[in-house]
Amino acid sequence: MHDHNQPADENGNLREGFQQGFFADGSLSWEGQFIAGKKSGNWRFYLKNGQLKATGDYLNNQMTGYWQWYRINGQLMQTGNFDADQKTGLWKRYHENGRLLDQGHFKNGKATGLWETFTDDGELLKSKNYS
Repeated sequence: MHDHNQPADENGNLREGFQQGFFADGSLSWEGQFIAGKKSGNWRFYLKNGQLKATGDYLNNQMTGYWQWYRINGQLMQTGNFDADQKTGLWKRYHENGRLLDQGHFKNGKATGLWETFTDDGELLKSKNYS
């Protein structure tokens, strides 16, 4: 499997352009762009069963902007934003039935403000305020 965390290919050349990596069985593991050995633009990561695991953008090898993660059955599991690899803004996680599990904001990678947690039938379970 080609390691997407390595800036150079097997020959020591900095990665450039669209690249893909594969699991040992030959199925697609990841795909995305490199610029001068750094991840850039939209990336997609896959589970061994071929389902999308996560998608989002990189800038200069750091996660940036809106990201989404999925369960093995294809349902949305989590969404959130990054700024230079730090969690920021609104984040949401979902129960296996698709209903909201919890939501809240991050600032500089730390939870801040009101966070709410919900039961799998949508009822508010608890609230917590982070300073």
